[in-house]
Parts: sequence; C-alpha cells; structure tokens
Amino acid sequence: MTTAEPFQTENDELATVPSTQPLSQREIRKQFLLDTLQEKPVLLPLAISAISLIYILLYAPVLGGSMIVFVLMVAASLFGVAFFIWQAVIRYQQGYTRKLQELADRFEAENSARLESRLRDLYTCLEQGFTETHAQEGLKILHGLEHEYNQLQPVIHREEEADLISMSNLASLVSETYIQGLNVLDHALEIERAIGSTDIKQLQAEIKSLEQKAATVKNSPASVESLVLNQEKIDFNKERLSMVTKLKLRVDELLHQADRCEASLSKTRIELAALKADASDVNVTSVINTLQKTIERAKEVQAELKKLGY
Repeated sequence: MTTAEPFQTENDELATVPSTQPLSQREIRKQFLLDTLQEKPVLLPLAISAISLIYILLYAPVLGGSMIVFVLMVAASLFGVAFFIWQAVIRYQQGYTRKLQELADRFEAENSARLESRLRDLYTCLEQGFTETHAQEGLKILHGLEHEYNQLQPVIHREEEADLISMSNLASLVSETYIQGLNVLDHALEIERAIGSTDIKQLQAEIKSLEQKAATVKNSPASVESLVLNQEKIDFNKERLSMVTKLKLRVDELLHQADRCEASLSKTRIELAALKADASDVNVTSVINTLQKTIERAKEVQAELKKLGY
C-alpha cells in the first residue's frame, strides 16, 4: 500500500472512523463532578471559608472579630456545599446529560479533525505516487474526487440545507464515498508501482524483433543453441507482457470505480442544489441509495481483485 497505516481494517481497507474510544459512564460522571466543583458558586464560598479560617487562626487573636468571621465561614461553607449537592445530586440527571452531550460533541469533533488530517495525508501520498509513476489518469481522478468532496462540504453542513431535506446519514455517506474513492486509488497505485516502468510498446517491439531474428536463423543447423536461447527470451517477454497487460486492465478497472465515486459525489451536489430550489423530482433517499450502490460496487471490485491476488 502507498499509505503507512491510516484507516487500516482487518481487510486492509480504509475505515471511515478513527479508532478512538469515547469515555465510559464512570469517567463521564467523574468529569461532571469535577466540573461542578469548579463552578463559581462552589469555588467562591470555599475560597471565602479558607480565607476566614486563616484569619481566625492567625489574625483574630490580635485584631478580634473571630465570631463574625466564623459565622461568615460557616455560612459560606454551607452555601458552597448546598450548591454542590443541588447540582451533583438533586439535578444530577440534567447535569449528567448535559456533560454527556458536551463530551459526545467534543469526541465527534476530535474524530472528524483526526479523520480529515489522515485524509489530507493520504491525498498527498496518492498525489505524489501518481506523479512519480506518471499515471496521469489516476492523478486526474484524484484531483476530481478531491474537488467534488470539497464542493459538497459547505452544502451538506449548511443548517438550512439540513432542515430542508433531513440529511440523516447523508454527510457520513459522502465522506465514505470519498474515502472509498481514495482507497480504490490507493489500490490502483499499488498495482502501478508493481508494474514499475515497464513500457508495453517497447516490450512488444522487443518480442517482434526476437521473433524476426528467430525466423532468419531457423533453418541454420549451427544456430540451434542460439535459437533455443532466443525462444526462451521470447517466451519470457511474452509472459511478462501478459502479466503487465492484465495488471493494466486491473488498474483501469480500479480507476473506473474511483471515477464512479467522483461522479456520484458530483451528482449528489447537483441534486442537492436542485432539491433546495424545488427543481427536482429526486429525493434524499434516492441520493443516498446512489452513494450506497457506488460504495458497495467499489468494495466488491476490490474484493474480487484481492481474491485473484491483485
């Protein structure tokens, strides 16, 4: 693979979600209680109590007023403890739910940022790889896929769009389609690297030249060994040509699937624009189905190629 380790699954395919685990219920509860302790209605009374205690121990014997300060300390302590009990016990469920949602939002944001970072790294690796192997078709599809994905981001995350068509899992399917496209391109680049710098036309010309040479010395008894050696070269080059031709076909098949991913994203963008303008008979379910079929077909092709050893 051209990528080091990002998005690896048991099937060596790109995954759509990084493997970061959310906090457990116990950790969420602990975080909620710590946050409650740091709220001003708790911290401020505790600070007043601490200062009052210091005054009673160090300054009251000289300056007096210990009783007033003691009452202030007790009142502040009671207020702080009462507020903590109110928040952490009586209103625990509301506070816990709020903290759970806050941590869930943070978790999702961190995962999204991590995923986007990995996608950028993978895109850069693929761009460099296709450039190094002079695979212009792969480079063109990669740029097109990236363009369509970036064009869709403001559309699917725009609030009014979500209200209009009830996006459900459309955003995740768009990401999965993009990732699957990158995964297919990664597979194609892997085969391109296996092919190396083999020039099919040059190999065909070499085979033709060897066959012509073999024909000229075929009837010469003195050249039997040369003829055998020449035939071995022909057979070897033909086998090599056959392998390279098959690999080229596999690359073309993978590039076609990546191109379909790009086309699906483009179609999704156009249909979302039409939906917003009430100018299309297509609904969100149809858009989602198109993306799902594209993803499934790309995965099927990859699985078939892997079964064949590619």
